[in-house]
Amino acid sequence: MVLGFGRKKILIVEDNPDQLTILKSVLEKQGFKIITATDGEEAVDRSKDETPDLILMDINMPGLRGDMAALRIRGDATTKDIPIIMLTAVDDVQEKVLASQTGAVDYITKPYKPEELLAKIKAHI
Repeated sequence: MVLGFGRKKILIVEDNPDQLTILKSVLEKQGFKIITATDGEEAVDRSKDETPDLILMDINMPGLRGDMAALRIRGDATTKDIPIIMLTAVDDVQEKVLASQTGAVDYITKPYKPEELLAKIKAHI
């Protein structure tokens, strides 16, 4: 079932190549245009260059973590309104609080279910 979002752009920020491939495949099948980054620095740059409609970002990454990248994205006038959904393998209250404090609009715990992922994307695009 394609949700009919047209060519909305989603920036996926994920350092795990397998997770990145899975996310990209699920979302491309729904008609999204996918942009990727593998770390927080690249995410900040890509969000400015590509102006995605939504960002899916892993919290725990080497280098600039997702939460710190989110703060930088929120601090830039050109990217501050892009919804960010945080992804993490840690199902912990502290991680959820951290995600909301850094400007994330939502939070998904890995392994995620595609239906949950798509429902949350639909709610924020």
